[in-house]
Amino acid sequence: MCLKLEKELIYDRNENYLNITDENQYDFATLIYTVIMALLHLLTEKNYYNIFLEVLKKGGSFFLDVFTEHKYNVFTESNNWYFRNNGGFWSPEGYIELNQNLNYDGYTSLEQTTIITIKHPRVLPLFHL
Repeated sequence: MCLKLEKELIYDRNENYLNITDENQYDFATLIYTVIMALLHLLTEKNYYNIFLEVLKKGGSFFLDVFTEHKYNVFTESNNWYFRNNGGFWSPEGYIELNQNLNYDGYTSLEQTTIITIKHPRVLPLFHL
């Protein structure tokens, strides 16, 4: 089934969404939950408000994907570590990556990643509530 679009869609925008200054521009916005949680340490209250509210037109909708009960039930606790000599997803410089997955009561889990570099060690907690 093919739907005719009455407006041209903008899909080729490539920029850091933490710095978006658009206001009242969009009818619909979506964000991947794990992405926002991984970047939580970078966000300020203003960034949150901007990302979730200011970019939408009045009456606009925001979609945030979340995890299901099934995701929680198949989530396994684990501890792993990796040495990324040439950098990787979390840093362009070499780093050690420590991962810990924990289950809690009430359909809550934690994927905690600790990144250790020479200059910028940091912990990235991803809680799934």
